[in-house]
Amino acid sequence: MKETPRKKRTWKIVLLAVLLGLVFLLALVPTIASSAFVRGRVLAKVNASMAGKGTLGIADWSLSWFGKNRVEGIVFSDAAGQEVAVVKKLEISRGLLSIARTRNLGIVRVIEPVIDYTIPTDPASGEASANPGEHIPDSGAADPQAFALADDRAMQKVEAVELPISGVIQVEKGRVKLVPPGDQVPVVLRQLAGSITLDRPFGAIELAIKAANGSEAAPLELALKLVPTEGNMIDLAALNVSGAIRTKALDLQPILELAAGFSGAVP
Repeated sequence: MKETPRKKRTWKIVLLAVLLGLVFLLALVPTIASSAFVRGRVLAKVNASMAGKGTLGIADWSLSWFGKNRVEGIVFSDAAGQEVAVVKKLEISRGLLSIARTRNLGIVRVIEPVIDYTIPTDPASGEASANPGEHIPDSGAADPQAFALADDRAMQKVEAVELPISGVIQVEKGRVKLVPPGDQVPVVLRQLAGSITLDRPFGAIELAIKAANGSEAAPLELALKLVPTEGNMIDLAALNVSGAIRTKALDLQPILELAAGFSGAVP
């Protein structure tokens, strides 16, 4: 028995309605993901995974398939409840579909980030730990073979690792405060502005930073280019660093003392 033309039209209408319903639901995914309910569930899982290390708070976020994506009121607090990092607003210029298709974030604006970090004290010596947040026990005299091996690995020609994503991260109106242990003078960088360029096809990362201290316009400038390679090594042959300090108002002694604790091969 053949179907009548009316039944065929009915099935077509039903199928079209189902397809339109799926498209409508797919279009609503960013809106649903931007709701306070979903945001609360996501933050709850993230904070549960960081139990004892700190908490992450986000006041609002807005996601879009085609337009800009933004996150506002980002606050990270340490285990004691002290705010360590605050970002007023994070804005991604590309939509979710474009990011998924090209793996390019476009321009990511990090607006008014504030970092207040107190360098932890080493309980054994009472001095700043060589690696903040992690105490490395004394292993005795340095092993010459270990340094020789690190030098050999650094001199080898290694293949650059392709970055999973590309884009430009711009930092605007930032402030960083490092508080050394004891009575040392804190390091404060104001009017912090910079950019990080992620070049996915070639695996290069370029960093440019300008910061001011006090009333000076730009006392500190730093440009850095590095190429990550296999085994989490840095290709020293491709490392390019340049910088300029144009004021005496910036006290670099705490930075130098902190940097002195980082020695050996680049991890």
